[in-house]
Amino acid sequence: MTFNTLKRLTPVLCITLFVMPLLSRAQKTKASDFIYVATDGKGNAMRLRWAPSSAFLWQLGNRYGYTITKYSVSKDGTLPAGSPKQELISAAPVKPAPAALLKTFAERDSMIAVMASLIYDSTPVAASGTGSIAGRNSQLTQRFGFALLIADLDYGAAQAAGLAFTDNHVQNGERYIYKITINIPEALKKEVPYIEGAVFCVGGEARRMPGIGMPDLEISDNYATLKWNIEHLTGFYTAYEIERSGDGIHYSPATELPFVQMSKGKTPTLATFTDSLFQTNTDSIYYRVRGINAFGDKSAFSPRAAQRNFIIPVYRPHIDSAYNVPGAKVRVCWRLPDSIARKTAGLHLLVANKAEGPYFPVTKNMLSPVENGYTDSVHFVSNYYKLSVVYKQNNKTFTSLPYLHMGEDSIAPIKPVVIKAVVDSLGKVTLRWKANPEADLLGYRVFRANGLKEEFTEITRHPYADTVWQDALNLNTLTTHVYYTLLAVDRYFNASHYSDTVMLKRPDTVAPAPAVIANAFMKGETVQLALLATHSPDVMMYRLERLNTATSKEPVLLAQLSPSKQDSLFYTDTAVVAGNTYQYLLYTIDSSNNRSVNRSGLVLFDPAFRKAVQFNQASADRTKQLIQLQWEYPLTGVQKYIIYRNKAGGAFTTLCTLTGNEKQYTDKEININNTYGYKIKAVFDDGKHSQLSPVKEVIY
Repeated sequence: MTFNTLKRLTPVLCITLFVMPLLSRAQKTKASDFIYVATDGKGNAMRLRWAPSSAFLWQLGNRYGYTITKYSVSKDGTLPAGSPKQELISAAPVKPAPAALLKTFAERDSMIAVMASLIYDSTPVAASGTGSIAGRNSQLTQRFGFALLIADLDYGAAQAAGLAFTDNHVQNGERYIYKITINIPEALKKEVPYIEGAVFCVGGEARRMPGIGMPDLEISDNYATLKWNIEHLTGFYTAYEIERSGDGIHYSPATELPFVQMSKGKTPTLATFTDSLFQTNTDSIYYRVRGINAFGDKSAFSPRAAQRNFIIPVYRPHIDSAYNVPGAKVRVCWRLPDSIARKTAGLHLLVANKAEGPYFPVTKNMLSPVENGYTDSVHFVSNYYKLSVVYKQNNKTFTSLPYLHMGEDSIAPIKPVVIKAVVDSLGKVTLRWKANPEADLLGYRVFRANGLKEEFTEITRHPYADTVWQDALNLNTLTTHVYYTLLAVDRYFNASHYSDTVMLKRPDTVAPAPAVIANAFMKGETVQLALLATHSPDVMMYRLERLNTATSKEPVLLAQLSPSKQDSLFYTDTAVVAGNTYQYLLYTIDSSNNRSVNRSGLVLFDPAFRKAVQFNQASADRTKQLIQLQWEYPLTGVQKYIIYRNKAGGAFTTLCTLTGNEKQYTDKEININNTYGYKIKAVFDDGKHSQLSPVKEVIY
């Protein structure tokens, strides 16, 4: 038997199996490979079984063999004086038997024949390069896994593979340690690190074989499912032998090979075996299970699991066809063999709108087994039918697989109705609409556009089942609105009309184009501003502010101007003070309170003549024979004030000169029954003058 033949014939998945602790330990040991060892004592003999943890280590063992060292630790509970007694128990390294010898053994043991093909047969890999390396590695891993599995099932095959040895010089009660090493040449030992195998045992102590609990048995149609707990059996049994009986007395194997519970990752806690039922002449079935350990020993059978009073159908019903007939009907057809119809009490035709159900009968009473069809009303768009056969014996029922019939539908769903559409400041849109009433509704398709003249684009990749849709808008765009519409689609892909279009104002986070201060210049005692309006459509107002660069920390609001259809705006600032430097700020504010700003250049307000001083009091006191003058002046930097006077409309002459800190003057050089006129001007530190004040007349 070759390895390729084995792959075709053996119904066991390729897996590296010795016992479950080997798999568990292999996962924990990442630094290097190791050898796992197990023992089983019987009388004066101790059977040893070992397994390398990798295919590479297995190859080394096959080539160089294994050295077995025994240490006598104690006898009758007494530790020996000095070091434990040490001895090599094999005259030569333990290796696989030669191919010729294995061929002889293979004639009597098929397991040894398989082991021989795994060790000595080779299948060349056709391709070259990386693929061939991967192929050889995969093939080696498969051989290694099968070899360990065969060794676990047959102790003789394990001995033939150099993975087992029997020590016949053992004393009952004496304690031993066995060490298993690969006889690697000294030059290679540093290049091949691994953990040597070691095990502690007691002479005459047999390997424990725990009992197996009664399995659970379930019968469903033509199958029996057997389950039993293996959580407490991990490490004791590698495989299981399952036997089946129709009378509870005479048993036969349920499988040609022992059953192995496969798993990935986590160690399984339950073993599950499914058996096909074919014994049509019985209404009972019995199963029992026993374990097989790494030495090929078999445990006692479990308590039997039984199922009585059932029938094994020789025929599973099936629906042949279903087609539409006039009047919104469907004709479902089947045909039962006469031999089955005679054993059948009746039929149930079941229907559902989903393959997984729930199903309900289309008639109150059972259909006759001689019927070969039934005309049913169309219940759904997708109609899943099943046919159940009720046998006369024990009223057992067996049901066909689902048969799908699609009803005809050319009626589109009604137009969806949007009941709510909102967008928040972050651009998150929420659309809500009423659920359509159609039973065969597949979903909705939502569309979006930036303008009514644009083509709408679908934003749902597939029909959307819910009635709430959320969208995220791009806010870095100049389009001010976004538009949504949707339609409904049924399972026949009939589409409804589009819903009414919904318009939403896109959250405006883009500042408007700023209006511009085109010119700022001094004119007389004012500053004139020429403004150019913006063309942004949603501007709500302009805000004009003035900043005194010398004294003010915060700008002063001058005006809030409404947008004009004209391109130019003008503003005159009359509240300026000579000698100050100003800057003007023009804010453009849109309907979303986004704003942009334009700043003027610096404007030095310094006219040739400064603002005139104004008298705020000029009165005559005839009792004291004087005229009292008072004034206030907001400008700073005044060096002196000069007051001029005339009498009875005559020429003005200089009356007096006062310091810049004085704000009043008393004129006592006056004559009764005269009218006096007064003017005043300020002279500044830089030599500039204010304009003469208007004449202030006083009658004395």
